[in-house]
Amino acid sequence: MANSFRVPYVDLPSQYRRYGTELLETLQTIASSGQFILREEVSRFESEAARYLGVRYAVGVNSGTDALWLSLRAMGIAEGDEVITVSHTFVATIAAIVHVGAKPVLVDIAEDGNIDPEKIEGAITPRTKAIVVVHMNGKVCDMETIEPIALRHGLLILEDAAQAFGARYKERFAGSFGVCGAFSFHPMKVLGCMGDGGLVTTDDEAVYRQLLLLRNHGQLSKSELVLFGYNSRLDNLQAAVLIKKLPYLEEELLERERVARYYQNGLGGIPHVRLPAFHENGRRDVFSSYVIRAENRDGLFDYLMENGVEVAIHWKIPNHRQAQLGLDGFGLETTERYSAEILSLPIHPYLDESQTRYVVDKVIEFYA
Repeated sequence: MANSFRVPYVDLPSQYRRYGTELLETLQTIASSGQFILREEVSRFESEAARYLGVRYAVGVNSGTDALWLSLRAMGIAEGDEVITVSHTFVATIAAIVHVGAKPVLVDIAEDGNIDPEKIEGAITPRTKAIVVVHMNGKVCDMETIEPIALRHGLLILEDAAQAFGARYKERFAGSFGVCGAFSFHPMKVLGCMGDGGLVTTDDEAVYRQLLLLRNHGQLSKSELVLFGYNSRLDNLQAAVLIKKLPYLEEELLERERVARYYQNGLGGIPHVRLPAFHENGRRDVFSSYVIRAENRDGLFDYLMENGVEVAIHWKIPNHRQAQLGLDGFGLETTERYSAEILSLPIHPYLDESQTRYVVDKVIEFYA
């Protein structure tokens, strides 16, 4: 079913039109080979991704969600441990902690939507074993401050880099700071496949070896099992798609930046709207989302949708306010204020200037 919005939030059909011939050739090659699981394409993509991100190892897995909890398992996080993270994230971040038997300890975010480094030390207890930092909207967290805190307290760092493939902080890529980095290749991500896919990065050989076992039933070889593992393998088709798309990533990131700059220039004078910082403090943001903070957010949401601009809210109810999850008891004032104000505008490489101008005009019109 075609998207009826004048300005769609994402535009995967346009992506297919750009790369369709190559992707169809890839599908035909894989289908005719009969090689679908853990074959050459997977190892090749792992090598190319590791080289791009500046890490020693990369392990393809079934999804970004699996990348998170397999990382925690490989890092040795287990029942009785506490792991510090944020409420302002997709639920998979917190679920990964719960699924390995650990306790999530939620701290507040800074004004940029990422974890507030000043809140971390106050949440550390003798049971704390790790910090999961979330590079929200493609902006790397303040790792220059967070890394010394983790080192001082002997804590491991896992990066939830699901939204941040290609993002940098002072010349280092997201996914290269922690013991592990967890990426998602969901089709809506800045680098997406044609289904689900994920990746774990690490420089630790022991963690790498453990990840290889965990993703494939604990098999050391066809006939030898060394632990109870899982079925979480990136398949050959998705790996082949990612191999085809990776060389175009820099071009697509520049297109996202073009849209972001247009929004920055067009919306910068509106007192009712607060814009995200742009490449501040040595960062290279990848703008997986372009998130503004708006007065009367819900009114603006309705107005834009009614006028053909598809927008989103990530997320209207933060995880610690989801009653069935049992995550109450955390005082997260910035998170709650943020959730009441944020609105994600359309941003992807296939928006043309007339569409971005239309978005800007409609926001201005709403507040006029």
